[in-house]
Amino acid sequence: KFFKDEKADAIVVTGDIGEKASSITRVLKTLAESKLPVLVVIGNRECRAEFTDGVDAARKDNSSVVNLNEVREVDFPELTLLSLPGYHDPEFINCATGCRYLESTVDEVVSAAKGSSAPVLLVSHGPPHGEGNLALDYASAGGNVGDPQINRAIAEGNISFGVFSNIKEEGGRAASDAAGTVLVKEGTASKALYLAAGPADTIGWEMNDGQKSVGMAHVMSIKDGQATWKSMRAKALTAAEKAEAK
Repeated sequence: KFFKDEKADAIVVTGDIGEKASSITRVLKTLAESKLPVLVVIGNRECRAEFTDGVDAARKDNSSVVNLNEVREVDFPELTLLSLPGYHDPEFINCATGCRYLESTVDEVVSAAKGSSAPVLLVSHGPPHGEGNLALDYASAGGNVGDPQINRAIAEGNISFGVFSNIKEEGGRAASDAAGTVLVKEGTASKALYLAAGPADTIGWEMNDGQKSVGMAHVMSIKDGQATWKSMRAKALTAAEKAEAK
């Protein structure tokens, strides 16, 4: 309903969707009920085969589901969306057959970005490397854990926009620089905008801003080379909803 109310053109799912194919399929089928294109990239928790099987099963009845591991570029009138599947640090790839991208994969993003005539939006599970505790990659237990290679891609490819999600406690925060030192408030237009998407699930997360998330989603609107963003924060499940889920 949030996406429909905001007149979204597509839903982007930035990884960590589920650990089994059946779980991934269930999530994507639910999102596909919106009748919007659902663009999905692997994170650092999924095994490659489970991810592929889960996405393929969801696509059987929903042709609008797009595997961004395979389709690395999606063109919209206002922008070019580029994907960087997987994660950079093998220590935090939770499956032995998970997806790790390499420097050469980042080079592909740079090349595609340079060839785009429209502004570029980068979709990656992990964020760029930031500076300080307000940055999009600031993990409560590890500090700034983002990938400098993404910073390089943004600089060399002149990538104006990005959506990242791995550091869940940073969700619902956006910046106008890859280092995350200049925050952008909701509804404020910016020529560069990098968004940390928070956890969509109802499991409680203690966020770095002091709030507790029990589910959130975001809309990024891009027009005439500028972007704004808006969040939806879900309310805690009622007793009846918890019983139904159980």
